[in-house]
Amino acid sequence: MKQNIQVLSVENKSGIGKKSGSAYDMNICQCVVTDSETGEIKVGELTMPKGADVPTAGFYEAEFKIGVDYQTKKIGGVLVALRPLANISRPENKPQVVAAKV
Repeated sequence: MKQNIQVLSVENKSGIGKKSGSAYDMNICQCVVTDSETGEIKVGELTMPKGADVPTAGFYEAEFKIGVDYQTKKIGGVLVALRPLANISRPENKPQVVAAKV
């Protein structure tokens, strides 16, 4: 499944797990997702896979596959590719200036 997303920011989280005692290091992206059918906008987090390049803020095509979370056993999307989108511009909230005729 492919979905266009906007990455707003990326946060690195690292430390030692309280229960497992294992070290962890992950990059979590704050993203905007727009439903292509309804236009509904949602903001959520996307955890980058280990070893994946850390994206910068911008627009991307994200490709997902179905996977099972190893801890919760919940079925959900797993990121398999993140490709920058060209020719996507951010909407600007600039007032339009109209020249008056004299």
